[in-house]
Amino acid sequence: MASRSSRVVKYQKVKEILAGEIEKGKYGLGGRLPSEKQLAEEFEVSIITIRQAVEVLAREGYVEKIQGSGTYVRHLRPTIQRTVWSFVVPNLKHAWYPPVAQGIEEVARAAGIQLTVAGTDLEEEPGETIRRLVSMGAEAFAVAPSYEKRSDPTPLLELSMAGVPFVFVSDYLDDVQASRVVWDYEGGARLGTEHLLSYGHRRIAFLSHPSTHTSERMWTGYREALAAAGVEPWPPRGLHADSYSETDLYRVARDLLALWPRPTGVFFTHDIMGRYLLKAAADAGLALPEELSVVGFAFGQDSFADCGLTAVTVPRYDMGQEAGKLLLRLIMGGSITPEVVLPSSLRLGRTTAPPPAGEPVRVTPPDSPPDRG
Repeated sequence: MASRSSRVVKYQKVKEILAGEIEKGKYGLGGRLPSEKQLAEEFEVSIITIRQAVEVLAREGYVEKIQGSGTYVRHLRPTIQRTVWSFVVPNLKHAWYPPVAQGIEEVARAAGIQLTVAGTDLEEEPGETIRRLVSMGAEAFAVAPSYEKRSDPTPLLELSMAGVPFVFVSDYLDDVQASRVVWDYEGGARLGTEHLLSYGHRRIAFLSHPSTHTSERMWTGYREALAAAGVEPWPPRGLHADSYSETDLYRVARDLLALWPRPTGVFFTHDIMGRYLLKAAADAGLALPEELSVVGFAFGQDSFADCGLTAVTVPRYDMGQEAGKLLLRLIMGGSITPEVVLPSSLRLGRTTAPPPAGEPVRVTPPDSPPDRG
């Protein structure tokens, strides 16, 4: 029996062979296909694989399934064409994704293509969402990998083997070769760090969610900005959370504020890290920006509207449009750019100012983690 990881590749191959046989006249118009059991034996695959292949043939107009009778050929060369793309995201509730989806959808609509958006946060097993969408007829994918956990590359490798076009959006998996649309991680970190330097800050910390290749690029931009100004990182290696748990994110922010001498400015890598930094600063009684200046990446920009965060923002809508254009070029066989890098920009807010005069007063942050919610 075919394994779950290879089923998508096998049923696509079976479907293509059966479609070719129908077009060549092996099964005449109105003719009945062999039973699922006979086809499974012929192709040496499971009945489930045959069933999936026949379902795709039915959606594309080749055959019609009649309950209790069998599957019959209805068109030798159907004109129905798959015109569905899917944008797969980790969490449908995150504010970052709607503008990206809007950008992809505009490109898709102009080409007569329907876009669906699906989340992977409720998957019972890795790859379930992508495999289900393929079985439903999605012909191309834009994929935003999860930033909280390592994504399983298997379903995307299956897409590649089956010849289904897909591109990465905002992040990517090192194990999978595919075109991607990303923002300028290094340039954005340079922008934020240079902004703090321009105010006169010299103890500028780097505060990160668990280390990834994206945070490493941000670290590079941060270091470059400091080096150009003759300033050393403080602390020397930055601080990274151990996990995405509430306790770890709050703890690393609290530990940063317990350093002596305490940084006067902080650059953070992600809104989820920024939220806990602001929480730890408030619990420690630090006034922003009088005692601590804060700037960082804000992907769901609206989440910091109440505090007026000085933020590095990313062009979410433009990112979606570029992803859509890449998919069109993949489908049409045009030249492909392996990586499209979009510039970040700095949005000035109320959380940055010149550093306080003199040495800071030692502040002892609270020991308890924040309340949920």
